[in-house]
Amino acid sequence: MIKKSTESQNFGTQFYTFLNSTPRAFQEKIAGSYNAIKGVYPICSHAMPQPLWKKRGYNDDGDQVWEKICRLFRQNTPQPVSVYVHVPFCQQKCGFCDCLSLPIKDSLTADRFVSALQMEIKAWGQLPGIKECPVTVLYFGGGTPNSLPDALFEQVLRMLKKTFQIHEDTQISVECNAHLLTPERLRMLKTLGVNRISIGVQTLQEPLRFRLGRHSSAKEVLTAIQRCKGSGFITCADVIYGLPEQNMNVFLDTLQSLIDAGIDGLSLYRFNLRQQNQEFIKKTFPRFHISELKNYVYFQAGHCLLNQAGYQKNHFIHFVRSDNNLYYRHVLRSEDLIALGPTADGVIGFYRYRHPHLKGYLLKDKNNRPKFEGGTDESQTMKTRPLTAALMCGEIVEEKMRSAGLGPLLSKWQSCDILEPSGSGRCRLTANGSWLIDPIIDEVKRALDG
Repeated sequence: MIKKSTESQNFGTQFYTFLNSTPRAFQEKIAGSYNAIKGVYPICSHAMPQPLWKKRGYNDDGDQVWEKICRLFRQNTPQPVSVYVHVPFCQQKCGFCDCLSLPIKDSLTADRFVSALQMEIKAWGQLPGIKECPVTVLYFGGGTPNSLPDALFEQVLRMLKKTFQIHEDTQISVECNAHLLTPERLRMLKTLGVNRISIGVQTLQEPLRFRLGRHSSAKEVLTAIQRCKGSGFITCADVIYGLPEQNMNVFLDTLQSLIDAGIDGLSLYRFNLRQQNQEFIKKTFPRFHISELKNYVYFQAGHCLLNQAGYQKNHFIHFVRSDNNLYYRHVLRSEDLIALGPTADGVIGFYRYRHPHLKGYLLKDKNNRPKFEGGTDESQTMKTRPLTAALMCGEIVEEKMRSAGLGPLLSKWQSCDILEPSGSGRCRLTANGSWLIDPIIDEVKRALDG
């Protein structure tokens, strides 16, 4: 078992060692951010916010979920929605990946998945008013959705268009692997109305890319980005910090190369060790350990570089220059999220549901109903959701904090460099704010529930 370093001794000394690896122009800003939270929030508090069901379990079992969703739709007035489709496949599983994805071993597996997905789409299409709900964004996530054979992907997208109100202004976004973005495939995606592509870059450092299981060279990735942009797609990338054998220079070089390529949006993800990747990391990088302090400095430096290049957050980990990432902001628009596919989480009103893993998803239902793992009533978050959604999307209105009785919390966050003024009575989330997103959301919940 690979363990995180506690870094309880000489913490400050280690921080300045890591700080000295950053560009001199960033050091004063990063040191100020660190000193602002030192002794108030522990650096190791970094975590992604978790849905309520992960903390408290489900209110309803799988058989009850669909009945609840149908009842909610009968009660609701049609309104705009977001749609998420989870494709759990990749061409092959990268050893470092901590996501629940698997390689397509044969055409039968892909055919069975698409058949189950089509059955679920058909069931949603029978709900009252579904065709009257305009779709703001249709997002294909994974896995690597473009690892599906073109004919199957086209089949799924055409069925979604017949079932939901997908119109010319709908943002259709697909997560992709660079080496699959051939000119022919881009033409196919364009013909189907796809207008946004997110590429899993992770790192451009070679030979680390190959040791991690990435098969495209850095040059090939950058060529794919240029090809996407030249074809008129909004083009975004995911980058991971904290990888084994990654140093500050090559991390920032990866970001700078993507900036120079004109990337429209960029997400920064921290490397995680989980059951899915732990054995690979232990075998391939036996001396590796996770340092949250080092990761904190890397994220701060990446944040500085992206801000310097004109990127701003529209989500706590997503930076944009010319990308209106609609999927990440569905809660801010008060839109329901209709999620389809294995392990996908959806939200209808204050009801959150989750699908089972692929094995359970592929099981046939005698009534042709979608299959679910469980559902949770989140109505207790009614008071906190508007504020937590704003925080997740990177900006908050000061008066809304004060009118909710959170003036002292607002002052605390400003003094800790978690929020900074952005004009017109608003505050934006800083690098500290993004790093501490989970504990500060918990502070909102405790203050309003108390």
